[in-house]
Amino acid sequence: MTMHRLLSDERGSLLPWAVLSLILLMGMLAVLLDGGRYFLLKNRLLNVAHMAAGYGAEMSDLLPEEELLASIRLIVRSELGEDDGFLSLARRDYSLSLIEGSHSSTDFSVTIKGELTPFLLSTLGIKAGFQVSVNSVRRSEPIPSHIGMVLDHAATNPDIRATAEYFLSKLTAINSAEEIRLALIPNATNLINVAPHKEWVMPGHWPAAVPPNVPGRAMWSGALEDQRWCVHPRPGGVRKTSNPPAMQPFEIAMEITVETAADGTDEYAVTTTDECPAVSITPLKADQTAARQAVQNLNDSGDFYPGRGLVWGLRTLSPKWKGVWRGEARIPNPEKQIIFMMVSAAPTNNADDQADFAAACNEAVSSGIMIYAAGPQSAVDELATSCDMEKFRYLGTDYVQASLRLLASLREIH
Repeated sequence: MTMHRLLSDERGSLLPWAVLSLILLMGMLAVLLDGGRYFLLKNRLLNVAHMAAGYGAEMSDLLPEEELLASIRLIVRSELGEDDGFLSLARRDYSLSLIEGSHSSTDFSVTIKGELTPFLLSTLGIKAGFQVSVNSVRRSEPIPSHIGMVLDHAATNPDIRATAEYFLSKLTAINSAEEIRLALIPNATNLINVAPHKEWVMPGHWPAAVPPNVPGRAMWSGALEDQRWCVHPRPGGVRKTSNPPAMQPFEIAMEITVETAADGTDEYAVTTTDECPAVSITPLKADQTAARQAVQNLNDSGDFYPGRGLVWGLRTLSPKWKGVWRGEARIPNPEKQIIFMMVSAAPTNNADDQADFAAACNEAVSSGIMIYAAGPQSAVDELATSCDMEKFRYLGTDYVQASLRLLASLREIH
């Protein structure tokens, strides 16, 4: 072969170009594949962070901070526990270096950081992992709501008392905007303490022959209407109606005894039966100071009349009673209206009360009011049989967990 032919021979010259093209193609494939895995992981982490931040916004101020953060981490790790099945992105292909949650007055933020192990790029000598970081912020707002909380007759049951105090304290924590108002019916018994509303009593039935109207000494301090007294159920067919007292006043249940002292002075004392609760109903308010004070002063009284409790719970929410309760503070258009009943024992076997409960439940349904109950299932089941199950929700035997579920439902997450 002459020198000229040797220099002009191009056989084998494509080989270096083919090798170079193959390397470039592998590099492009590696970038595309690992880049896709990177964005897939980031999107997955962002979705999980969004979910965890929503839970954090819902439960902040309801759970202790350490418990809440532990729940956030559990949610993240459980949601990332399975393989994706796309682009071979499995849990073993990445590691998490940080799962962090923090909250302000209304916002909850979740940050997740991790590292993605290269796949094809590692064959090209690139061993360093890709750092991935995502953040999601969710905001919670209280839903404008009216709540009537009804406690059964055994109000001194330590579980019920502690849960009522817990519920009120947590409600205060999430209700800084005062969009939620609560009324307390402290004892669901046959007699209901409505002090100081003496104007609700049938005309001529309020005690008048007491000091200072007659000679003698009053053994109580303050006004008579602030003492311990109750009202009976309305008679007959009007017993369970939501008509205000101006239309249908109540029969009073109050006892006053007179004894003559050593100096010859008649002493008048209020000796109302223990079947009359010592604590009166607290009307709808955003400030729960009065309700918390009432819970601290609870006493056991009478038998459990759930119908009476539900009837009075509806009266605290009814528009017909607007302006009737002293010191009430309603919101104009509540999005939710709720009766929350805490039950510790089976209701009394009273046909009238059972009829009251069924009628009150039907009224709640027609008014868009939800009824929630917590306590022994056997006791609650007796109530549920006479109520529309679409509007009656059993929250379980654990009063605290029931309270958390209900409180969480009073928040809207954005």
